[in-house]
Amino acid sequence: MTLIDTFLDRYRRIFDRYERAAQLCKQQCEIGLCSVRCDVRSRAKSFDSLRRKLLQRDAQRGYSTFEEIEGDIADLAGVRIALYFPGDLCKVDRFIRSHFALEGDGIRYFPALPDAPPDSVDARRPCGSGYRAVHFRGRSLPENLARADADLADVRLEIQVASVLMHAWAEVEHDLVYKPRPRGVTEAVRASLDEVNEIVREGETALERLQRSVNEAGGWSDPFEDHYELSAFLRATVPGLAEADDHGDILIGPADLLLRLLCMRGLDSPGCLKAALANFHLGDASDPLPAAARIVLHLLMADPGAASDYVRARDYVNRPRGIVVRGDQQAEVVRFLDRWFRFARAAGMSRHAVADCRAQGTHVVDVARRYCDEIVRCVEVPTAEELVAATQGIEDLLSAMLRQAS
Repeated sequence: MTLIDTFLDRYRRIFDRYERAAQLCKQQCEIGLCSVRCDVRSRAKSFDSLRRKLLQRDAQRGYSTFEEIEGDIADLAGVRIALYFPGDLCKVDRFIRSHFALEGDGIRYFPALPDAPPDSVDARRPCGSGYRAVHFRGRSLPENLARADADLADVRLEIQVASVLMHAWAEVEHDLVYKPRPRGVTEAVRASLDEVNEIVREGETALERLQRSVNEAGGWSDPFEDHYELSAFLRATVPGLAEADDHGDILIGPADLLLRLLCMRGLDSPGCLKAALANFHLGDASDPLPAAARIVLHLLMADPGAASDYVRARDYVNRPRGIVVRGDQQAEVVRFLDRWFRFARAAGMSRHAVADCRAQGTHVVDVARRYCDEIVRCVEVPTAEELVAATQGIEDLLSAMLRQAS
């Protein structure tokens, strides 16, 4: 058995691992880039495609170890982000840099930047190619994975970002040019590909103009038409958010979940939401939560009874992504969130101040805050047993506070 056959055999045995890592990467991108109009897809590389690529690369480079193959094939677990508006590339770039552990040379531009190293462009795609995209290579951060998936933090990922139009063109070009064909590719086909590529570039430019026009249009639907409009409203009305979002310090995040909660609470209009956020402060960049999640916490702090609506909204939005609160956890999640925010209100503390509470000499507050963040970040939901224990601890603290007050 050759080295390549042995590698392929091992890949078949751990294929599910790569597929799961790619799926989790997709989930992170869908949630984090919710305010960006894009289509996110994931896949583990198919066996046939991998075999073709390995044979082609081996003929050029002569593999001698597994390590050489793994270092050369970066897209065993891959995610594609197709942007409706090419101008949003900068937001995606900042999100990926802050949410994934990128390799030292993990950002590759197509076509290569003038000062980029020679190996920054895939050798199989000539520099004159019309392909325009950015590829990121790295791994998921452990803190963004549930405990059951923590071992997937060492799986190498490739995230390809381009416009919807460019992804479509690249798929066609790849099928026609880079897959082996008995007759090769005719000059007429190459000319047609170049012609379509010119149209794609013109389309991207037109989409950038359209995006600028949409952003400048102003005015809000009542109620909000969708979570993209909600995101635009937040950028325009929450002090400091537009600047933080532009710099990648604080991203908007799961605006779809926030909008669902607002609809359930009758707050999905500009006037009602503005009133609900009258005392909201964005906070600083050291907080890992995106702006939409911070607003959710603000609303729950104002009305702990909204916890039940929040859990239903969370499941409604995240069910297609495979992220749900299990039946045996739902009641405990609602009860935990309700007690946690009632305790915070009684203590007269902000979310950050609650974390500094040491009056009772316990770690109850630290644990409760961590559980709350895990739930709101949609990374993991503590077990029912963990939630019961945390809720009891909060109730004990709340009872002690009430006794002292009386």
